[in-house]
Amino acid sequence: MVSVNEATQNANAQDGPRVSELTPGQVFTGRYACARKDRMTSKNGSAYLNLELRDRTGSIPARIFREVDQIGQRFEQGDAIRVRGKVERFRGILSAELENVEKLEGPGVDPTEFIRSGGTIYVIGSEQDAAAQASLITAFVQEVLDSARRLAIAGSLSLIHISEPTRPY
Repeated sequence: MVSVNEATQNANAQDGPRVSELTPGQVFTGRYACARKDRMTSKNGSAYLNLELRDRTGSIPARIFREVDQIGQRFEQGDAIRVRGKVERFRGILSAELENVEKLEGPGVDPTEFIRSGGTIYVIGSEQDAAAQASLITAFVQEVLDSARRLAIAGSLSLIHISEPTRPY
């Protein structure tokens, strides 16, 4: 299992262009974090996947129009993924049309073990960094909270304490 946190790290270990380097007309293969994944229906009734690819330099919307169900089963929101596609402008916004997506495997972080060990996560960066990574951080926190709830229901966790983030003075 690759955690959202590790997905960002894997996405930052690029083997292709960074989001900030993508240009219209460019065919590319690269590693990114899947910050959003939604199955949508077009006006003509056909299904497509609407994604947001993210790395430390930014994010780009992406879509998959072919083999939607097959490709969609390979990965989830929050995964580190390798994609192949072409960059275009859609309604004036830079976006990517993807041909293929594969989940990147890695050692990952088991949220249950993280909770049991009493681990601490520090998110260090500017407010601009936090805004750029908000969807990934939210998905990671939700993954940890879901695991804590399962542990609490099972009676394996007697106290759940979540502290508010601290800000430097």
